[in-house]
Amino acid sequence: RHPTRDALPYLREALRRDPGDTRAATALGAWHLRRGEYALALEALQTAVSRATARNLSPRDGEPLYLLGLVHERLGDDAAADRAFARAGWNAAWSVPSALARARIALRAGRSVDARYLAETAGAVPEARRLVALADPDAMGALALARHLHRDDPLDAASAALVRALAAPAPGTADEAPEADSLTPLDERTALDVGAEFERAARLDVALAATEAPASSTPAAGRAGPLRHYLRALWLDRAGEPAAASAERRAGAAADASLAFPAGLEQYDALRAAVRADSTDATAAGLLGMWLLDAGRHTDAVTALQTAADAGSTDPVMWRNLALARVAATGDDEGADAALRHALHLRADARLVLERDLLAERRGLDAGARLALLNEHAPLIGTRDDLALRHVSLLLDLDRIWEAWRVLTSREFRPFEGGEGRVIAAFDRAICAQARALLADGTPDALVEAAQLLTLSVPAHLGEGRHPAEPALERIVLLGDVRAAQGAADAARATWASAVAPTPLAVAERPADALTFWRGIAHLRLGDADAAEAAWRVLGERAQALHEAPDAVDYFATSLPELTVFDTGTAAARRRTADELDELATRGRALTRAAALETNRQEASA
Repeated sequence: RHPTRDALPYLREALRRDPGDTRAATALGAWHLRRGEYALALEALQTAVSRATARNLSPRDGEPLYLLGLVHERLGDDAAADRAFARAGWNAAWSVPSALARARIALRAGRSVDARYLAETAGAVPEARRLVALADPDAMGALALARHLHRDDPLDAASAALVRALAAPAPGTADEAPEADSLTPLDERTALDVGAEFERAARLDVALAATEAPASSTPAAGRAGPLRHYLRALWLDRAGEPAAASAERRAGAAADASLAFPAGLEQYDALRAAVRADSTDATAAGLLGMWLLDAGRHTDAVTALQTAADAGSTDPVMWRNLALARVAATGDDEGADAALRHALHLRADARLVLERDLLAERRGLDAGARLALLNEHAPLIGTRDDLALRHVSLLLDLDRIWEAWRVLTSREFRPFEGGEGRVIAAFDRAICAQARALLADGTPDALVEAAQLLTLSVPAHLGEGRHPAEPALERIVLLGDVRAAQGAADAARATWASAVAPTPLAVAERPADALTFWRGIAHLRLGDADAAEAAWRVLGERAQALHEAPDAVDYFATSLPELTVFDTGTAAARRRTADELDELATRGRALTRAAALETNRQEASA
């Protein structure tokens, strides 16, 4: 497992070398199942089972058989699913989940005695005990068991829903279940999972009761929104009630989709059924596209999301997802920008402004064009730290130093994922730009001001501190230049020497980067041309290594916020880094030659 390295090519290569490899076929089948690709999952898992049972009908590992049962269940073949689960249950590790699955199938087939026996063999698992209650012909005994489960775990929403359903008054009576008010699910999405559990156990009444109305919840937990209606429609279709299913789908199409994030195969099946029932349902198509995008089925996601767009969707999240899917599926950057532009037209949102700038950077737009896009939504720039930082960086790129400096000296930045060191880097960059201008001025007051700027500490309002092993070498070199311009030669040399002094805080030698360049410049200022040349050589070697070979796998690379928006891969980034290092090495050698010429000129004039 690795956050940026996909296992799929390795699995396919293993199957290319050995088409019957059980482990690779099982992993591939599980991958297809998670993505809702049932036919492909079936093919891979049948391959795995065929090899695993070639010499032993009861294989050592029951995982491929259990997964095969799940696929058959999704495809509606309960008989084949039951056979697969029964064989998987021979293995102790898979006996409990297999028994639960078979108990559900028995309940759907009306075999309550078999269902109770199978559920009891699963032990004290709460879901198994609920199945025992559902299979119990004694209503009072079932309610007593459900109440016992709820007392054992009052936070188990499924047990609470079962108590509420079993304690409900009979139709036509005025009595109320005493538990009704105290057993409301804490959030809407939990109710959807609870309903799915009971529908799979052939208790449509409990499933519908659990999802009758949205639970009170905070937005952070996500909303059920239209997903609740589409799930209920799927269940009603399975129960042979098409009119009621159609009514639920109409309600889903009209529901607010804000904060509704589809997840799981049950919701995938419900959304597919909704789109099949009405291809003009923009809400269902948009949510299906979101599910497919999350599953990595980018081409299918584009199809679903484009269907929603053609149906007149006014959901900015759908248009944003369409932008992501277009980039991921075909690299259609222009189409993605059009989708993001429309999303911003529907709702001005700082996150969308940020993502459009990420896309603009990917498209290769220059700093001026990117800044113009940001300024279309100027009031939003200051509402996010990451967006404000990108704005500052563009101002610096365009030499609008004072505008950037005003933001850096007045805004209270907070740490954000992926922003480690970037605010300080912008702060240093702004200081160096101002110091160079003051150094070029050359007046005593300007030099004093430059020295004051270059010795500024990182202010607390930037939200982070400088890493002790990464000194601000460019600032140190410039400070030495300022002191030299002030006539303090000894102080200048001491400053430059501090730039090349080793630090005991570095835990390992770091690869060549911009700090290497400024260390080389410090050596050059000190008259050590050989040490400077060594720095340029290291920069060139690092650039060549990046051009020739990919980076080593880094198992600490878990913070990749921008790659989750537009996956640009690592090859292009390596090339850019290599080109930058080559340019630094070339600049360094040019400065070495210039310094040598100046030394020769001074010696000749002497």
